[in-house]
Amino acid sequence: PIMPIKPRPAYQTVRDYLRAEGKTQEWLAGEIGIASSHLSNILVKSRPCSVKVLLKLSRITNVPVESIAGWTARSEKSA
Repeated sequence: PIMPIKPRPAYQTVRDYLRAEGKTQEWLAGEIGIASSHLSNILVKSRPCSVKVLLKLSRITNVPVESIAGWTARSEKSA
């Protein structure tokens, strides 16, 4: 029989992912290929990251790119 694919849970933050999955920042940094200190700086928003790192973080953790990058929607003001 064909086994159904279990959907991955979506997390709000990378820290939520790490906590829920029992992973460490050091593990995640290794998976991405960056220093754990750099990952820590990215997570507290004191350091920007490249698009490549941003996409890897999102893919591995299932956290939306917007949440990792700290992007917020801007409301358009009508003239």
